[in-house]
Amino acid sequence: MPEFLHPGVYIEEIESGPRPIEGVATSTAAFLGETERGPLRPRLVTGYNEYVRWFGGVFAPDKFMPHAVKGFFENGGKRAFICRIVNKPATVAIAKFNDLKVVAVGAGSWGTALAVHLGRIGHHVRLWARDRALVEDMLARRANTVYLPEVRLPDTVSVTHAIDEALGASDLVVSAIPSHGCRTVMRQVASHIRPRATIVSATKGLEVETLLRMSQVIAEELGPHRPVVVLSGPSFAIEVVPSGENRSHFCRRCYQRGLKTATAQRSELPT
Repeated sequence: MPEFLHPGVYIEEIESGPRPIEGVATSTAAFLGETERGPLRPRLVTGYNEYVRWFGGVFAPDKFMPHAVKGFFENGGKRAFICRIVNKPATVAIAKFNDLKVVAVGAGSWGTALAVHLGRIGHHVRLWARDRALVEDMLARRANTVYLPEVRLPDTVSVTHAIDEALGASDLVVSAIPSHGCRTVMRQVASHIRPRATIVSATKGLEVETLLRMSQVIAEELGPHRPVVVLSGPSFAIEVVPSGENRSHFCRRCYQRGLKTATAQRSELPT
C-alpha cells in the first residue's frame, strides 16, 4: 500500500485496486516521482485535471504517479505538491517552433490578426471561418475585408471553411471565437482536434450562463486531458498586425481621442 510520511510526503509505492489510497488522513501531500512531462520545480495542483494539464497522464505501465495523484484527489485530497524527477540521462526537450502548424478558429478581426501575425513570423497557419461567403471573399482578395480590411494575408496563411481540413494536422489551435459562441464551436470541433494539440484561448469575457472563463469552457468541451493556455491583453487587432500606413492612421486616431498610449506621440511610425 502507499506509504505516507507525516505530514504528507508521498513515497511512490502503489498497488492496483479500485481505491488504492483509501484512508489518507491529510488533505495536503507532496508527490515525488516520474511524470510524462512538466516542470522540474515543485508545483501545487488542486485537482487531477490540473495535474494532467501540467504533467500529463498515464504514460507507462510501471509509472504510478498519475494513479497515485488521481487516487489522492478521489479520496478527499485537496492540495498536492508535485515534484517531478527524471532519469539521469534525460536531456532538455527542444521544440522546433518554425515547423509549428497552427489553426486559428474564428475569422473575426482578432482571429485574423493573430493568424496574420503567426504567418508573418514563419508559421503555417490555417484560418477557419464558419461563413463560407467570407472564406471565398478572403481567398479572392487575400484580406478580410469585413473585419480587418487594411491588412493583407501573408502567403503562409490559408483560409478554409472545412473543419477537418483546418484542424486535422495542427499542433496549435488558437480559439478566437466570440464568448457567446465559444462552447458551441468547441463542441463542434472537438472530435477533429489532434490529441496532442495545444489549445490557446484568445477570447475575452465570461460565459453569461455559467460565469466560466473561456479556458474553462474549452476544457469542459474538449476534456481534461487537453492542454489549454490563455492569451490575454488589452490589444486591438490592428495593433497586432499594423503595416506602415495602418500604424500612422491608428496613432493619429489615438492622439485625436486623447488616449495615453506610447505610440500616440507621433503621427507617423517607421515601418
